[in-house]
Amino acid sequence: MKDHTVFTPIKLLITKNFGSVVAGAFMNGFFSIFDLIFDLLRPDSDSNNECYKKFYTSMLMCIGNFFNLVRSDAYAYITLTGTPYCNASRYCELIYD
Repeated sequence: MKDHTVFTPIKLLITKNFGSVVAGAFMNGFFSIFDLIFDLLRPDSDSNNECYKKFYTSMLMCIGNFFNLVRSDAYAYITLTGTPYCNASRYCELIYD
């Protein structure tokens, strides 16, 4: 049985997932402004404009799936579990949304 210490997740973060952290930092830094603009375009759940909801779900959903990867809380999940950035951001979306 392996000896796990408190520093094991940090060691995994630096040795195994450093590329994910760098790529995630780039995604958060570069795409966060576009994500904020995209969130402004997202229709409300109580919106009565059905035409806009249909346009959003058909045309903009593929962009939305990409912008769902831009999450700053994914770093905590990477540190705790040692998963790559994209998987961690998807898991965080499932947990928080």
